[in-house]
Amino acid sequence: MYKLPSPEPMSEKMILDRAHSFWLDVVRELGAEYLLRRGLDFDEVYDAVIYPKYGIFLCKDEYLNVDDDGTPILGKFLPKDNTALVDKKLFETYDARRIFTEVHETAGHGILHGQYLRKNANKFPKLYSTERTVGLDKNTFDWKKFNTFEWQANTFAANVAAPRNYVWCIFVKLFGMERKIKYQGAGRYSLIYNSMFWPVYVSSPYDLAWKIAKRMQHYFWGLSAESLAYQLLEVAIDNNGYDNGGFGVSRFVPNWDEVLNQVTE
Repeated sequence: MYKLPSPEPMSEKMILDRAHSFWLDVVRELGAEYLLRRGLDFDEVYDAVIYPKYGIFLCKDEYLNVDDDGTPILGKFLPKDNTALVDKKLFETYDARRIFTEVHETAGHGILHGQYLRKNANKFPKLYSTERTVGLDKNTFDWKKFNTFEWQANTFAANVAAPRNYVWCIFVKLFGMERKIKYQGAGRYSLIYNSMFWPVYVSSPYDLAWKIAKRMQHYFWGLSAESLAYQLLEVAIDNNGYDNGGFGVSRFVPNWDEVLNQVTE
């Protein structure tokens, strides 16, 4: 079984700061109104920011096979070549993990770890991701149980593929809510979606987030509902009663005007 070495320590706040700066670059290049109207497309983000600014090459035409214990390899990052590889089969089968794997390899390892990996290229000739290390744990959402490289890459990739401020803006746009939805236990909830009444039965905070994510998914161009639901739990689902701040996640969920102000400063 392939075992990853550990990188230099990096706090979650540091990772969120980096992801927020990356998101501002995306808004500058693609335009805020365009993103609100059309949605967040990974291919456009790659062409506008990831390749021009970081020079990361993305290869999608190779079969990556399995690791030493037979687990399918979804993606690889090669530091010396500054190249991310994503298993061709994910594209052929329209696998829901494709988008997150692309972001995980190009942004999570390529942007977040790239410079460190190249400085230590002899120790880290390659990094690769298997089914165990890409995606979400539906029960605990605890990515820190993975190898340090992987939880760092997952955290960064989640906030590149579905930035919390953008998730919040699309949530408000579609559901017309300016506060979090208060989870009050399993049962029937009455929501408004696209100005229409939407009754929905939910069994848990995750189930509520997942069902909302399915209604928002078309703004994220193929990102799995599971990945989007994780971000919704951070910004739009209140499991412990309303908080005074409304958003509850500090500056990582500014309103859209604040995003525009940062872009134009």
